[in-house]
Amino acid sequence: MSDASDRAPRPSGSLLDDRCASGLPQICRTPEPTHEVVARLRTLVKETEARYASRRPRSAMEPTRLADQCFDHELTTPYGAIPLYRMELPPLSLPLEIPLALAAAWGVESTCPRPMALDIETAATVGGDRDLPFVIGMAWQDEGALVLQQLILRGMEDESAALWALKGRLVESSHLLTYNGSRFDLPLLDRRSRAVLQEAFDPACDVVDLEPFARSVFGADGLSSRLADLEERAVFVVRPAWTWHPVWQECSGLSWRRRRHLARVLTKNGQDTLSLLLLFRAVHEMVADECVDPRAACFIARALEPVDPGEAAGWFERAAEGPLDAVRLKAALGAWRLRESSRDGLTHILAGGVRGELPDAWRAAEQLGLRAWRLGNMEDAVRWTGEALRHHPPASTRSRMCARLNRWTARRAK
Repeated sequence: MSDASDRAPRPSGSLLDDRCASGLPQICRTPEPTHEVVARLRTLVKETEARYASRRPRSAMEPTRLADQCFDHELTTPYGAIPLYRMELPPLSLPLEIPLALAAAWGVESTCPRPMALDIETAATVGGDRDLPFVIGMAWQDEGALVLQQLILRGMEDESAALWALKGRLVESSHLLTYNGSRFDLPLLDRRSRAVLQEAFDPACDVVDLEPFARSVFGADGLSSRLADLEERAVFVVRPAWTWHPVWQECSGLSWRRRRHLARVLTKNGQDTLSLLLLFRAVHEMVADECVDPRAACFIARALEPVDPGEAAGWFERAAEGPLDAVRLKAALGAWRLRESSRDGLTHILAGGVRGELPDAWRAAEQLGLRAWRLGNMEDAVRWTGEALRHHPPASTRSRMCARLNRWTARRAK
């Protein structure tokens, strides 16, 4: 034991004396390392950094874009090779003929031996520009198999090759099936074709946009008309949450997170493209059936009205058949407007709509009042116009009907 005199003197009355007196633990001060220890630690840090830095590949050798990848499958074109994924699936039973009325509503040929579905994913899905294509998905029936083909654009330099391949496939197709393609896909392809090839994108086949039909028939009553949401209600399939895609193997140089994102984009594109063929078949079956859905019949009637009002009236009458509801009442009003000879047979439908408190009840009552006035039955004209006002028509229409009712009431009083 060392003598107390060997310890450093402490001033009396200091805080340290108070700690010792109170029994608290004393503060232990660690001596600073010597210069030799510091130098040795610095040498060890440098040796460790050098050892691990030699194992790390240079950043220039690390793939960061799809252009750095080596794809196993490519399509050779006059504008160079472009990555291509091709999958053959079990065949589908696709219609070879479109019902004449539906073909007339779409403005296409009814014979449909080789339909092709098209869906595009833009570069915005991978952080690029929304006006540039990234994936062009195509699906068609070929020699007893359903073929899904996806063109991958690694950059703007692949646009010419992709457009050339797409136009070549359209030459062999009878109909091009899209979903909202008339407002998005085709205008986008036309802009890019004019910018890259200095020519318009004009498909060499008939174009069918399935989105207006789906929105009118399946998207009514506030339901979603997104293609993924229609699969369960219209084509009776369930989209898997995740599907394996070959991009996992071919883009092995990319990070796992990047490959997962690419796989999701390509899988969605493939599923959307195949769903277009299924939706096309479901639409054909719905219209070809003898008991046509009233919403489908109304869609055909509205499309035919500008070109053939008589045929449109027939489809409105067909839609009005069956138990009365809001859709059938609207169809009856459409036929009432287009064909005067049908009004005698539609009177009971409009009268039932007024009694049933349907959304267009005021419109039905107004038409019944106008018909009674033309036939010289002023009493019924006043009664039906009063019914129309009771169903709360729009303000602009209400003022007009009030003036009409006052005029007819004055005439009847005379």
